Amino acid sequence: MNILIADDHPLYRDALCMLVQQLDDDATISTASCYDDVIQLINNDFMPDLILVDLHMPGINAWQGIPTLRNLCPNIPLVVISSSESEDDSSRALEYGAQGFIPKSLEGKNLINALRLIVENGITLAPIGKNPPKQKLTASKLTHRQHEVLQKLAKGESNKLIARNLGLSEGTVKLHVRAVFTALNVNNRTQAVVAGEKQGLIDSAE
Repeated sequence: MNILIADDHPLYRDALCMLVQQLDDDATISTASCYDDVIQLINNDFMPDLILVDLHMPGINAWQGIPTLRNLCPNIPLVVISSSESEDDSSRALEYGAQGFIPKSLEGKNLINALRLIVENGITLAPIGKNPPKQKLTASKLTHRQHEVLQKLAKGESNKLIARNLGLSEGTVKLHVRAVFTALNVNNRTQAVVAGEKQGLIDSAE
C-alpha cells in the first residue's frame, strides 16, 4: 500500500506517518508539505493508494488542490485531516471531492478506525454537528456492517451492547453509528431509526 501524506507541520506529519503505518505494516509512506508538491508527484506518475492532506497549507489552497487531485486520481481515497472542526470546512471539502474529513483532535486509534472505514468500505465520513453537511453517501450505500448497526439501533441497543453482539470495539461502533447518521442525514439515534424505517432499511422481522 502506498500512502501519501501532505502536511506543512513536520512534527504532526511525522507523527501521522507513524500512526498510519498501522493500516499496513508493509505500507510505503511518502510525504509532502503542500498541494503543489502532491500534484507534482501525481503528474510524475506516482500513484498512491491513499492520500491524506491537511486543509490549509502554503501554495495553492485546498479549494483548488482538492478538486485538482480528484481529477488526477478520481478513484483514490482522498482524506482531509485538519485542525479545523468547522462544519463549513468539512462540507466544502466533501463537496470539492474529499472522501473524508477527520479532525486532528480525534484520538489516534479512532483516526485509524475512521481511515479503515473509508479505505475498506468506500464510505464518506465527516464530523456530524447540528446541521450535517450534505454528503455523497446515500442510504442505499450502507455497508453490510452499517446495516447491522442500524438494526441494533432499532432495537435500542447501546454502543457497548452493539460492540459485544457484533464482536467490535466500542470505538469502531461509534464510527459506524456516525457513518449511519451521515448516510441518513440525521443527528441522533431516534432520527436514524425513523429514517431507516421510512426507507425500508430496517427489517421488522429481526
